[in-house]
Amino acid sequence: GESLKSTVQTGPFGAQLHASDYVDEGVPLILIRNIDGNHLNPEGIPKISLEDAKRLERFSLQENDIVFSRVGRVGSCFLATKKHKGWIISGQTLRIRLPENAVNFDYLSYALQGDRAQKYIVDVSIGSTRKSISTKVLEALPVILPPIAEQEKIADVLQACDAEIELHEKKLAALQEQKKGLMQRLLTGQVRVKV
Repeated sequence: GESLKSTVQTGPFGAQLHASDYVDEGVPLILIRNIDGNHLNPEGIPKISLEDAKRLERFSLQENDIVFSRVGRVGSCFLATKKHKGWIISGQTLRIRLPENAVNFDYLSYALQGDRAQKYIVDVSIGSTRKSISTKVLEALPVILPPIAEQEKIADVLQACDAEIELHEKKLAALQEQKKGLMQRLLTGQVRVKV
């Protein structure tokens, strides 16, 4: 496979930021608990002051940066969008930044979640008890890069699948809610069933 030439930035060391620095209104700080499989879950995301964000500017995100969980759930990653611009990565994460036209970023995001890349990440992860990944590991990631046009088509197909899955998940959640309501009414005798 082809290696991706990239800039890999490890998040700031713990000493540069403490939980006591969190504020109610400010710039979001991405912790590994917010990286959920292949997307960012902003629920309960801590925020830091604008001053702290400015001080930690080199750890900030641009659109199309890929953020990896560095410890714990190794291999979890997400692709930054416009709305994540300026957000700060924490010391538990790594940021990959590639040249603008190097790759279709949606394709790359899928490729990194694929079995091949994930197996590689897990296999070379350092530390047997607490899995972690280093910048060297990421720079040598085995990712197959077909021509850009093909990457775009592959990404389109997989995005259509994701949209379909999301739709079914919403339907399933609605059905489960419906069942819950029905159980409540039937099992408390609010609604009687004719026999």
